[in-house]
Amino acid sequence: MLLAMAALFISPLPAQADSQGARDGAAARIQELKERLKLTPDQVERARPVLEREAQQMREVLRDFDRNSASMREKRKVARQVKSIRDDADKQLEGILTPAQMQELKRIREERKQQMRARRREDA
Repeated sequence: MLLAMAALFISPLPAQADSQGARDGAAARIQELKERLKLTPDQVERARPVLEREAQQMREVLRDFDRNSASMREKRKVARQVKSIRDDADKQLEGILTPAQMQELKRIREERKQQMRARRREDA
């Protein structure tokens, strides 16, 4: 489940190795959140480095991870890393977003989790 949550954040980002591609993907993700969460310009500027760092850390953790061939121990380790990254970002975002915006962010993540599950079922 936590691995699916990790994919929720980075899945909209292009799977490009270069940093410009990653920044472009992060910019698209931030633009989506700006619109859906109705972020102020100040919130966008304060949240951008948090979201970019979270996306980069998720990519690093998941770069070589293959959930189909990973052992249960490896899956748990990655899940703990993903949870730690997400929790750290959430703590920082709580100082930037309003409680209502944090709730909406959680709804967005839940939507993405459902989309990822549906895609996995289709691919199976």
